[in-house]
Formats: sequence, C-alpha cells, structure tokens
Amino acid sequence: ADLVCAALSVKYDRAQVMSFTMLPYFVEHMAFLYKKPNPGATLFGNFLGPLRTNVWVGVISAIVFVALAVRITEKSSGPYLVGTVANALWFCFGTLLQRGKSSITDSPKKAPTRIVYISWCFFSLALVAVYSANLTASLASINLITPLKTFDDLAEQTDYKIGFMGGGYKLYIFNVRQ
Repeated sequence: ADLVCAALSVKYDRAQVMSFTMLPYFVEHMAFLYKKPNPGATLFGNFLGPLRTNVWVGVISAIVFVALAVRITEKSSGPYLVGTVANALWFCFGTLLQRGKSSITDSPKKAPTRIVYISWCFFSLALVAVYSANLTASLASINLITPLKTFDDLAEQTDYKIGFMGGGYKLYIFNVRQ
C-alpha cells in the first residue's frame, strides 16, 4: 500500500517496511490512571506521620526525664504538689498536649521546679508548632505524590494491577518492556 489512513504508531516491525519521516505524523502520549495511595492505612497513619520514629522516641524519653526531674526538684525543695512519679508523668504529658493549668495553686512554688516547668513548657510549645506544621504539610502534599512517573515505572511495579482497553499497541509495548 502506498497510503495508509489509520491509527499507526512507530514500531520496529512497521519501521522496516514504512517510512515514518513524512509529515503529517501524529505523536500520541500515553497517560495512565491509578488508585490514589492511602497514607493513613498504616497504624496511626496520619497521627505519627509528621515526625520520624527517632523523634517520637526522643519525645517519650523527654517526658520520662522531665517527669523525674520535676519529681526530684519538688521533693528536694520541701512540700511538693506533684506527689508520685505517675502524677509527674501525667503533668508532663498534659503540658505536652497543651491542656493548661486548672488553677494557680497547682503551679510550682520553688525556683528549681519552676525552671524545669518553664523549660518543659517552651519545649512543648516548640514541639507542638513543629508537629502541627509538619501535619499540615503532609496532609497537603498527599495529592502531590505520584508513585508512577514513567512507563518503565508502571512496568516494574507490583502494587497495581494493570488493564488495557482493547489491547492494541500499548499492550504490545508493555509486554515488550517486561
């Protein structure tokens, strides 16, 4: 045939018998649809995501360390408000969650305890600011993550099942690349 009016694509087999250098020639770009990844599918998903694991371990260690420091400074300063170590842990955890104070009488009276308490409050404020900023950024960037950028990525992945409408050259190209 001297003339073809059909949807032809450049393939090696066709290039042996046809010239694809003449105009007009149409180049088709492939696009693929894929299921949106679900980052919240893991344990605690979006809650633990904004901070790394070593940061969470550091925060838990800091809670325990500061609770012990509050308990020790309260005990060495005379009459203390915190009481047991469990109460000191609850005090530190509550401050981290920005719960505030129920009354002024619950505030530490001695200077060493106040220094530890104010330092912990500043640390908590900074940590909450970083956490909320990272949470906002991670929730906003979920839509920007694309797991597949090229056709080779599609051919090499195993997470998605692949389907083609009516076969055609796209199925042929995909089978050749695998």
